[in-house]
Amino acid sequence: MNCGTKIVRTRPRQLARIPTGFRNKAQGCESRATLGKTCLDRTNPERVVPPHHASQVRTGPATTLSGLRPRRDCTQGSSFLSLRLATDRRVATLGWMARSLRDWPRQRGGHTLIEMIAVVAILLVLAAAITPVVIRRMDRAAWTKEVIDLGAISNALVLQTLKNYSIPDATTNVSTGWAPAAANWTIRPTSQISTNNRGYARLFLYESGGWIAGNVPFTQTASGTGNNVPSSTRIAIVSTIASALPYTNGAIDSANFSSVWNAAQYTKPSFFSSWTGKGDDLIIQRVNLDSLFHRLILVNRDPTPSPAAYSINSTNTQLLTTMTSSYYLDGTVVGLCTNAVPMYRFALTSDISFTFESGSWHAQLTGGGKDNSAAAQSFANQALTFIGTASTPGTHQGADTQGLVSGFYSFMYAYTVWADKCPHFQWTGNNVQAVDYLILDALAKNNGIIDGAAGSQNGLIK
Repeated sequence: MNCGTKIVRTRPRQLARIPTGFRNKAQGCESRATLGKTCLDRTNPERVVPPHHASQVRTGPATTLSGLRPRRDCTQGSSFLSLRLATDRRVATLGWMARSLRDWPRQRGGHTLIEMIAVVAILLVLAAAITPVVIRRMDRAAWTKEVIDLGAISNALVLQTLKNYSIPDATTNVSTGWAPAAANWTIRPTSQISTNNRGYARLFLYESGGWIAGNVPFTQTASGTGNNVPSSTRIAIVSTIASALPYTNGAIDSANFSSVWNAAQYTKPSFFSSWTGKGDDLIIQRVNLDSLFHRLILVNRDPTPSPAAYSINSTNTQLLTTMTSSYYLDGTVVGLCTNAVPMYRFALTSDISFTFESGSWHAQLTGGGKDNSAAAQSFANQALTFIGTASTPGTHQGADTQGLVSGFYSFMYAYTVWADKCPHFQWTGNNVQAVDYLILDALAKNNGIIDGAAGSQNGLIK
């Protein structure tokens, strides 16, 4: 029957898929869950009706001829049902997750003994392959650090020596030992100097035939080293990163010390032949103190009593009678005095010499106190070669080669004497007793070797 009202049928939507197998609240939600909108039956609020069946719901006397209810009722029911469906879905999801977690241990089997043994075997193989590499890297890092530490210790010993003007011995004495001396400069405990980071003791060795063996502990005085020339002042600081060195600090004979001093890197000296370690684990730091000493020569040419005096490090001023020659440490402050009054003061940085004459100090023309024997020998060799040269027959005229060399050498000597005396030749020229004047005047007489080139009339001492 057509009453003018057209009933529109829509395609039903699929219900929401909820995991099955639940016997709890999730089962009650499965029959009511839909993805589209739903309506409630007014006569039975518990009944859920899909939208395409809403026209078939009988609602009592208020039902129209078409059997459809007003859309506002369906909308109000949808709001209430949407909230309830959302709650039911959360409960179903939580229940499913709880059951899955509860049943997982029964569903998952454990490892077998063979599997465990295989895993352990693989780990052992990997450990055996990696461990040597790691150990070598650790040893190399320790070796590099020890090289740096020994370099710092050797520098500290040198600087402490120059600061205190003293050289320590091989003991651990607080005031004279080598380890306390380095510790004072580096501001570290003495134990960190005498032993390395791996707990092995470091060795402090020096040559028994050298200057150090008979003079340490050395403390510089105004007389310096005296008649002892500081030579072979070599020190070797030895350390290891593998096993302890079965030796003691102090002097060793020259042969054994040379084997340590001349040992190449990563090699074991013959002195350590009884040591079970390898050359790769040995570190040798070499310190040579020869360059720290400089020679000072002071000569007094004035007759006694003379006001010539000198001081070392501004203390212990001493009179200079004739001559003194000694070695002092680098940086020593030398004072040249007249009547105990300082006239000049300088820091000793090289070999040097001074002469006191005519009441004042003068620098010597001796190459700064250095040994010029090589230059003198070279001149002698050249002179011998010149003298031994044969003359060309029939062309020889004038002086022979010997006479020429003698004259040249005499003039050189006269010039040296003159330069050394200048500008005091006026005083010397008036004193006929001066040796330098007599030498120059004898060379310049009419029958002298170089005639008037150095005499008092027209020569150097005029």
